[in-house]
Amino acid sequence: MLAKLLKTEFSATARVHLILIAASLGLTLFTSLSMLAVGAFSDNMATLMLVTGPAYLLSSIIMPVTLSFPILHAAWRFYKNLAGDEGYLMHMLPVPTGFLVLSKAIVACLWTLASSVIGLVGYFVNVEVSIGDMLRELSDLFGAGFAITPDIVFIVVNVILILIFSFIFSIVSVYLCIAIGQMWTAHRILGSIIAYFALSFILNIVVSIGLILLIVIGFGSLTAFNILLVLLTLLTAGSCVVCYLLTVRIFRNRLNLQ
Repeated sequence: MLAKLLKTEFSATARVHLILIAASLGLTLFTSLSMLAVGAFSDNMATLMLVTGPAYLLSSIIMPVTLSFPILHAAWRFYKNLAGDEGYLMHMLPVPTGFLVLSKAIVACLWTLASSVIGLVGYFVNVEVSIGDMLRELSDLFGAGFAITPDIVFIVVNVILILIFSFIFSIVSVYLCIAIGQMWTAHRILGSIIAYFALSFILNIVVSIGLILLIVIGFGSLTAFNILLVLLTLLTAGSCVVCYLLTVRIFRNRLNLQ
């Protein structure tokens, strides 16, 4: 049943996301080709800017949209499908509430990841950072004596996990706030927004304390640094699980559709 929910959600969201991704890729390709074409026939900077200027202007608008739109769209669909008028139909499906939330979270995370990758690729292309230059820089770094040690691998793995869990948290935390907002008898969107700001405030305090501890305690000892890094990884993962479980619990026990 989860597979059917995923397929349905992908089908419902594919068109709008693919259009946005195609627009971002097309703009990036146009900017790169126009720079190569003009640069091959003219060294005049004014001519180059005349051709590529509109593309840069559009990219300055499209790229932030490409990065932020998936989360906003995921929040809108979640509210519409599970907390709005469509909630009557969705919650009557013969599937666990957890599957409803999980299917939307998985699809939203995948679209957000795809859009983020496309946005970053477009950024590197537009600032003329080539993959070859990056590889040469890495080669020089390793050639200068940078060695891969177990400690370095441990730190890199934990940092990657923290980034992944933070990425997931950005989605499931929004879902939790929408679930909290739907319990209000009126002004549900306002309730969701207030819940989001309150959750963000608490999260910022926790993250700030964690970073301070990481700097003050961790940098004095590699062992202490590794322990704090693991705790931060577990805290980030645990936050994702807690948001998911609370969202499911609220919809299961405190559903309040209009």
